[in-house]
Amino acid sequence: MNRYYPHLFEPVTVRGKVIKNRVVSAPHSCPYMVEPSENGFFNYSEDAAIYYANIARGGAAIVNTGHLGVDPRFYLGSNKMFFNFFSQTLRWHQIPNMRRMTTGIHAYGALASIELNHGGDNALPVEGNEVLGPSDYTREDGVHVRGIDEKEMDLIADYFADAAEIGVRGDFDVINIHGGHHWLLGQFFSPLTNHRTDQYGGSTENRARFPRMVLERVRQRVGDKILIKMRFSASELTEGGYDIDEAIALIQCLEDVIDIVQCSAGRLDNLDSEMFTFPTQYAEHGVNAYLAKKMKENVNVLVETIGGINEPEMAERFIREGYADFVGMARSFIADPNWAYKAEHGMAEEIRPCIRCIRCMDSNGSTGVGECTVNPRRILYREFLNELPQKHKRVAVVGGGPAGLAAALELGNKGHKVTLYEKEQRLGGRLSFADYIEFKEDIRRYRDYLIHQVKKNPNVEIKLETEVSRMLLAQEHFDAVIVAIGAKEVMPPIENISNKKVHFAGDIYGKESALGDTVIIIGGGQVGCETAIHLASKGKKIYLIEMDPEVMRESKAILPDESHATMFYLSHQYEKTHKSFVGVEKSDRITVMTSTRCLKITEKGAMVETDGRRKEIAADGIVIAAGLREDIAENRKFENAAEEVLYIGDCKRAGSLRDTSAGGYYVSLRL
Repeated sequence: MNRYYPHLFEPVTVRGKVIKNRVVSAPHSCPYMVEPSENGFFNYSEDAAIYYANIARGGAAIVNTGHLGVDPRFYLGSNKMFFNFFSQTLRWHQIPNMRRMTTGIHAYGALASIELNHGGDNALPVEGNEVLGPSDYTREDGVHVRGIDEKEMDLIADYFADAAEIGVRGDFDVINIHGGHHWLLGQFFSPLTNHRTDQYGGSTENRARFPRMVLERVRQRVGDKILIKMRFSASELTEGGYDIDEAIALIQCLEDVIDIVQCSAGRLDNLDSEMFTFPTQYAEHGVNAYLAKKMKENVNVLVETIGGINEPEMAERFIREGYADFVGMARSFIADPNWAYKAEHGMAEEIRPCIRCIRCMDSNGSTGVGECTVNPRRILYREFLNELPQKHKRVAVVGGGPAGLAAALELGNKGHKVTLYEKEQRLGGRLSFADYIEFKEDIRRYRDYLIHQVKKNPNVEIKLETEVSRMLLAQEHFDAVIVAIGAKEVMPPIENISNKKVHFAGDIYGKESALGDTVIIIGGGQVGCETAIHLASKGKKIYLIEMDPEVMRESKAILPDESHATMFYLSHQYEKTHKSFVGVEKSDRITVMTSTRCLKITEKGAMVETDGRRKEIAADGIVIAAGLREDIAENRKFENAAEEVLYIGDCKRAGSLRDTSAGGYYVSLRL
């Protein structure tokens, strides 16, 4: 029995396979999961084999791949990627790298699970093929979706079985069939997309009939020793979609053909519900666990819960209190591949926490690869994993904010002797604001993790309340100086901006009452919008002023899902306890004024101009959220303070929290 989390690390045996604990690395793709082959299809990459083995080494009992499309006529997702499960002459070429992957997973005592999927009307057809779905209809983009007939169902069921067979030949232990989130099988389950009038539509039993056909075909092909799991939306969280009660009835139709059901939630074609498929900072941790609990109480299969779980104490409670048999996590393993090992050995404080920014899910968006804000090794996990410096150096890090902390930690871990200077009484820099905002608990946890790691590192000396000059640093004869002093607030060219009622966004936290009841926020970027939600939750009336035609333009491009949740709460009442966006009360506390410029701070509030018209808005307080800018003059004070002077974080280029963590890591590679 594990002394720290006895229920979470209790083994269970299913179909003769010992699952060593209840922690599951839920399906997600590694940054370089597949590579193109000469025949135009894709193979598992060598990187994928290393990536998933690292997670198994980190203590997970079951390690899932990301989803793979089974139908050769369609690409799965916007990355136009599909596997060659299908050619009679080439199909087995997948197996060598599959074996490499599963052997690595098995070497660390975990089970290997391959996730198989069909995109349905969410797939991109290879040229010459029609989009398929449960029913005939025309999508909003004008594309016709053809409802499949029984002959097509039989073919697709065989495609799933073919892929499952190859997975077994590749030594996978679990076949994970995706039946949720508005992919093909989920579309059959849902009354929103299944409008059939035959035996495959209408009643709950009928809507489960085709998914059952797929599962039966897979079972026939793989035999009795392989586990079959279904990934499933236990509630669609959408008007007109099925809820948990109907979800239970659907799974009851499948109890005898699946071993485990993962109770996820939501639909990918509905952004409001997707906020709970991949819970954002605004949702409670473990927000979907109530669905798993009710499912477990009513079905005769093992149940897995998932959704924003990143603390061992919560995972232990869900198993102990009967919410689920397994706890699934994807982003927590992306943030820290050693999550389960650290939990099992009583090292919860050592777990690098996920901040639920969803940057890692943006593999097809602005960057082309799913990065992690808090874990730069998400991308460089292979190249520099064991790189050590040729020479240990004495290094000064100036600034105890997130960039400085990350740099001090990485440098100390590599054996350099680090002196960390911070002019304030505490470490954390600008992240101190997280102490005051309910939906920033993940940022607070990450900040505290960095501080804890730095304080316990024997190679790092911390000097608080210490102003640093070039002369002081030169006198200490450091080999290198890392400058991480942050940036300064941008002061927009507004008349009378020095008025006493004007405050910078970074200075208001813990002092919100001084702003009064009505507040103007100048700047509609991510900081301005989040500040508006925070102040509105405290009962204040907010006017959000933005010069662009839309708020959060840059954030929407980089973090579209999180930005959608922020946009939602600009017009709805924010509560941490919301379990879906359905029925959430609208709020008029925040008035968003785009294409609007603030001209002058007045005695009553502010004079703004919109559509060529000037208007005075009465307000008790003004908050400037116009962003940050590097302080070049301040940076120059550190030139020639050592042989190497490197700048990281916002003082190099004002950016995101991801830039600070990455900057700290990269500088450790350079020294």
